[in-house]
Amino acid sequence: MSRRPDVAASALVLAGALAACSPSGPSESPSDSGGERPGESPLAAYRLDLAGGGGAIDEPGPDVVQEAIAACMKEQGFEYHLDSDAVDDLSLDPADQLALAERRGYGIVGDYSTLDMTLAEELTPQDLYLSTLSEEAQAEYFKALSGDMWEEIADAVAEDHDYDYDWRRAGCEGAAEHEAWATAPSELEVSVPPEHQDVLALVARLPDHIVETTEWREGLARWSSCMSDLGYSFETPNDAFDSIQDGLVEVLEDVTPREWVTIDAENVISYDEGGSSLPDRAAYEALQTRERETATADVSCQQEVGLADASTRGLWELESQFLTEHREELDAFLAWAQSEGLA
Repeated sequence: MSRRPDVAASALVLAGALAACSPSGPSESPSDSGGERPGESPLAAYRLDLAGGGGAIDEPGPDVVQEAIAACMKEQGFEYHLDSDAVDDLSLDPADQLALAERRGYGIVGDYSTLDMTLAEELTPQDLYLSTLSEEAQAEYFKALSGDMWEEIADAVAEDHDYDYDWRRAGCEGAAEHEAWATAPSELEVSVPPEHQDVLALVARLPDHIVETTEWREGLARWSSCMSDLGYSFETPNDAFDSIQDGLVEVLEDVTPREWVTIDAENVISYDEGGSSLPDRAAYEALQTRERETATADVSCQQEVGLADASTRGLWELESQFLTEHREELDAFLAWAQSEGLA
């Protein structure tokens, strides 16, 4: 079963996207969002193009990275099927986000008829390939795919420690992303002097603290109130998501599968032939309906109260305070960048 990204992580991704372009959160009405739409980042003057040339870096597309991963995995003796249908919920417009929630909820509870693995067309080619591997082979597969760096990152995040990302230890994914960025057409490397690296590192970590801001807390309170009006009692979107995860555990708790085939972060049940150890269909489908209704209420309330805008305003709140406390260091960095023709 997959776990929804943490609310803080979602805020980080969205706020980062908004910082890089003109703000366009999901709420169309400032009056509905509990405040004005986010303005410009207080640190906008310091967000420089360090690629040089005065233009934005041409980011490698997802297909380029996917193809590089596939080639790398083939060298390791594994198949890697390109994920051409991957959808980033945050990239969708508000109407599409809502439609997606109405259609599949959070994507936790699949169709009942797929539980016995008989409807192979419901699985991706990657799922089918992985289901043919033994447990030991799957462990080797994911070691080749992701390396061991992510375990260290997960531990560091869980313990609130810093970590230094090393693409060499991130398997084929790390190597593919490094290769894609290294060959990006517009990328020209600029070495930032050590005396400016600390302040830039602090700026990069600001989104981690969005959840501590007044704007974000007030946004969550508005979201929770909106959900309450619809008959739900949740404090955060993660709580809504987890309620479905917990419901699925309850529905499956009396099921005795032959084995669990682990597919990445997913657990797919494999049953004995002719076995009757399927969950109660009525309970399962009732949970599927509840998931869609909960997700639809969640997304609609996020849009109604402007939760995305709240995350961005929270980031601006952090940046404003940071600018006050670190203006001298930031100005020194800007002066260096100007001397290098980067600003």
